[in-house]
Amino acid sequence: MHEWSIVYGILSSIKENYGDSVTYLKISIGELVQIDLEVFKFALEEVSKLLGFKNDIKYDIEIEETKFRCTACGYVWSWRDVERQIESSIQDRELAKTFLEAIHLVPSTVYAYVRCPKCGSPDFEIIEGADIKVLEVR
Repeated sequence: MHEWSIVYGILSSIKENYGDSVTYLKISIGELVQIDLEVFKFALEEVSKLLGFKNDIKYDIEIEETKFRCTACGYVWSWRDVERQIESSIQDRELAKTFLEAIHLVPSTVYAYVRCPKCGSPDFEIIEGADIKVLEVR
């Protein structure tokens, strides 16, 4: 469960840079990070207490759609397209699940498992939705 370590990193940095009186955080989570949102929210509440924030912090969390762009043909596709591609190209459901789990644990492994749906090129870039960003702190 990488959610706890991610939350600890975020809140430690917030406390170091903004102090312990923060009341609001707006966070964007890219789909490719594949956070378990319920675990993430629970971790935010618990870690903020652990780190000694003075107030209950209100969290506004948005999910950013992951987009990929083929550098060979320019085609743009989404994370949902990747899931469908893996699930349809691998008949063994457990193996498909293993590939998706590998991407979940180490998102950069997406480059090992994905090809452009239009031209089949393995040469693509992730243009959005690959990370977690703190958008606003109050």
